[in-house]
Amino acid sequence: DKIGDGTSSKKSIQTAQRGVRRLSQLVNQLMEFRKINTGNLRLQVEPGDIVGFIRDIYQDFWNAAQQKELSITLTPFAKSFDMVFDRHIIDTVVYNLISNSVKYTPQGGTVLIKLNLDDENIRLMVEDSGPGIDAEREQQLFQPFMHGYASQGGMGIGLYTAYKMALAHKGSL
Repeated sequence: DKIGDGTSSKKSIQTAQRGVRRLSQLVNQLMEFRKINTGNLRLQVEPGDIVGFIRDIYQDFWNAAQQKELSITLTPFAKSFDMVFDRHIIDTVVYNLISNSVKYTPQGGTVLIKLNLDDENIRLMVEDSGPGIDAEREQQLFQPFMHGYASQGGMGIGLYTAYKMALAHKGSL
């Protein structure tokens, strides 16, 4: 980069912004972990477009997937679908599932996100070409401080938090 062309500064600012967002997400995850463990997690549902909401979360991972040369695809059952849901809880659940998939899928791999409607329930499936989880660890996957494959800097509370939040939203993982 040439000095004064602004490109280097712009990249530095974008990197700093990503770092701040990530730190904020980690702090929020710790706060959610505490709410779950103290029984203070409450649903706050409102109507909205669930497909568009999940599409926005998916798009947040586009750059990370591109950096790892991953093929990442979202296949929704419709362009939009209005329903009542807790935005914060759905955001946390979907973010954790896609984040783990992108994190643990090796470079050049594939992440497939499918959104289906079964009766009146939404089913989100996240599949990837990552290493998977061995049967022993699968039993403990939704326990706090569990690392499914190999720790890559996480705290081991993401899937536990997503699992408990899905249950609070009358769902499952």
